[in-house]
Amino acid sequence: MSTAKTNDLAAITLVCLVSNQPMPNLLSIIQLRPRRVVLVSTSQMEEKADQLKDVALQHLPHCEVKIVPLASAYDSDIIADTMLEILAQSQAQPDAGEIILNATGGTKLMVLASVSVFASFEKQILYVSEATDELIYLPRTSASGSRPRQTVRTPIPLLTYLKVHGYTTERSRGTPLPLSQHFFEQITNQQKFASALSAVNALAKKALENSKARKALSAEIENAANSNLLQLLEIFQDEHLLSVKKNVVEFPSEEARFAVNGGWFEDHVYEIVNSLKSHGIKYVEKNLKIAPNGKQIGQGSDNEIDVCFMHRSTIYFVECKTCAMEDTKVTTPIFDKLNTIAQSKHMGNKTCQILVSYQRIASAAARARAEANGIHLIDGNNICQLRKNLLAILDKEPTHP
Repeated sequence: MSTAKTNDLAAITLVCLVSNQPMPNLLSIIQLRPRRVVLVSTSQMEEKADQLKDVALQHLPHCEVKIVPLASAYDSDIIADTMLEILAQSQAQPDAGEIILNATGGTKLMVLASVSVFASFEKQILYVSEATDELIYLPRTSASGSRPRQTVRTPIPLLTYLKVHGYTTERSRGTPLPLSQHFFEQITNQQKFASALSAVNALAKKALENSKARKALSAEIENAANSNLLQLLEIFQDEHLLSVKKNVVEFPSEEARFAVNGGWFEDHVYEIVNSLKSHGIKYVEKNLKIAPNGKQIGQGSDNEIDVCFMHRSTIYFVECKTCAMEDTKVTTPIFDKLNTIAQSKHMGNKTCQILVSYQRIASAAARARAEANGIHLIDGNNICQLRKNLLAILDKEPTHP
């Protein structure tokens, strides 16, 4: 986060049109580091303007940020008069510097009327391309040449991205268990252990039920003749996550039981994602809790994301599952959770959803729904090439206007 003082900021007054998409405005603020920012907002966008102001001041605490109300987003005279007043007040400041309009946000009429006013006074106008993170300057009639494009060099952190879109976040306080690389190499042999892992999950679930009934954190193995199950239990036992005594599985702690019941898979995906930072992945988070509309975590509307990260200007939400996926009753709540985030009006089209499932998703209806909702699937034996499949999804990253 920047701690720049006032004299470190550029002699610029940046005028922004507030809309549901705050990133173009935030990108221009972070790149230009203006001394003053004027956020033009209708009453409908008041909350968005407040969020943008808060985040802008986090990055540039000595910047002066002012919200100017706009009575109507669809009356050209009102818009033009508001812009004329902003120009007059800005130019009256002895240290106003260059006055620039960011014409990326707002309604089309807001853009047209604002551009008309600024162009008539030969003021600089820019447009922000989120696809390339560039500030594109419109040529001025009196200027000898067009101003070169500027690429936003300062990356937008994931948590900042979420905050400016109205989300409250809480990072995980837990630490991954120190599992060996040999463990992951063995257990990701999906074709061999798929059914056995379902049995292990059932044991972990039963142990939790027994614990809640004030019994030991353990469960009895019902099919002790299953060689793959016994081998899988031995793999977990080598990592000190459980012990097997007389056909009874005992867990040393709830943390260990949670790890056996799928937590290990979240750790595996998290480590693979982290290994792709050289491919442009950044700000990787695990078990991040998010709540929309500025609500506090724990008020009933938050979701916990297994793994999330940013690539270019897109945020990726990844769900990691080891449970059986043979029925849409299992996949439906998973898809609903991802869609709740992806289809939020706050996030716009800047998200990508991935379900990484140890088990094969056999249901044609489930796969069709995933495709229809833009949810990428990496499932079954495809997890053996998780790194390659994640890179393939990044290569298909949607372009944003």
